[in-house]
Amino acid sequence: MTPRALGPDDLIAWRVFRFQALRDRPDAFLTTLQQEQVRSDDQVRARLAGGALHGAFDGDDLAGALSIDRMEGADFQHRAWINALYVRPQDQGHGLAQRLMDYAMDHARSMGVLQLELYVAAENARAVRFYERLGFAKVGHLPRALYRDGVFEDDLHYVLMLG
Repeated sequence: MTPRALGPDDLIAWRVFRFQALRDRPDAFLTTLQQEQVRSDDQVRARLAGGALHGAFDGDDLAGALSIDRMEGADFQHRAWINALYVRPQDQGHGLAQRLMDYAMDHARSMGVLQLELYVAAENARAVRFYERLGFAKVGHLPRALYRDGVFEDDLHYVLMLG
């Protein structure tokens, strides 16, 4: 499975993948399944055309994806965010998350990005270990980053210098 940029032609695969991800791990995303379901196909196609979404396919099925979102503004063009990394349960443990992140780092470098950033839930020890193994360094702790179902959740801010 080789990662690549997603586009408008990936609409059906993206929607199936995204709905499954939001059903399986609602705690891992800021978007809810209900919010995603009410987005029109035109809205989703526009997002796919934006160039930020990337994924890897197993045949016709999207197996894993992430977003590389460059910061806006001339003074911030050296920075980009990794968002919503997710690999389907049946594809976890086979190196796909590693391939997606390697791809993301290479793609970011090709865009002239010098600094990749991400937030991860403080309670997600598996993800924290993964990002630290990739060389991301913790630069901050955001208490009460989320308030979901009556519970506050903290986020950790991580940075990887690419150049």
